[in-house]
Amino acid sequence: MRKTMIVAVCAVLVVATASAQQKRIYTVGNVNYAPSAARFVLSVDEMETNLDEIQYSVNGGESLVYEEPIRLEAEGRHTITYRATDATGNVSAEKVYTVVIDNTAPEVSATAKGAAFIEDDMAYLRGDTEIILSAIDELSGVYGIYVSLDNRNFFRYEDVAFIDEEGEHQGYAYAEDNVGNRSETYTASGYIDNTPPEVRIVPRRQMTVVQGDRYTGIDNRYVVRASDEISGVDEIHVSIDRQEFITYSEPVTFSEPGFHIIRARAVDRLGNMSGVVELDFYVDVDTPEPEIRAIIED
Repeated sequence: MRKTMIVAVCAVLVVATASAQQKRIYTVGNVNYAPSAARFVLSVDEMETNLDEIQYSVNGGESLVYEEPIRLEAEGRHTITYRATDATGNVSAEKVYTVVIDNTAPEVSATAKGAAFIEDDMAYLRGDTEIILSAIDELSGVYGIYVSLDNRNFFRYEDVAFIDEEGEHQGYAYAEDNVGNRSETYTASGYIDNTPPEVRIVPRRQMTVVQGDRYTGIDNRYVVRASDEISGVDEIHVSIDRQEFITYSEPVTFSEPGFHIIRARAVDRLGNMSGVVELDFYVDVDTPEPEIRAIIED
């Protein structure tokens, strides 16, 4: 009867290194994860001098004599069962090595929490908008996400990001899984807009200024204009004679004479609210009464 070998047989993983990224082995509990670049080397204790052969099988297949590192190309879960025999017929205990081959890089996505919209492949955001990056990897899991802004050096993304500086920016991101598979670089163009619209109240007819006060006729009309060169104007609001603000839709008119005040503000498509501009004036409906008098010049 053959006796059990005293020396242990071990499996050693050798990982090829690609020039673009560092491949590695990742272990969780009893499960190992490896890229297909990995090679699986079987050996015995260096003190053993009368080794006859090492036998192995992959995924319960036929038993083979080990001659060179084992390659596992197919993605997914595999088992390598192995044992050794010495020259006198002693057989080691059978061991099982479990490995998941992971050749698939993570998928990266980006979302915004807060004021944001996309138009013509350009993302428009405010400086206080949260930029949230995420990555999914179904096999070995995500090792890390790396980001770069405006072609600066990549750094590891740890939490939500903000871009305070107003203007156009270019963002880049990629993810790497736990065995070194790297995703394609995710690229996004964005414009940070922290500037509210500019607002003007424009009378259709020129007013008359008397002792610092503005006067106009009852037939005048008042147009509220707003402009925003980046994200665009969303709404204009007006308040008449200090009443509540309402949405502006058409020129303002007055049918009552006396003192009036128009207040206006605007909000852009990212929610940036302008300050309130005002125009106050008197509507004059009094008809002038002409007189005639006679004089004698010397």
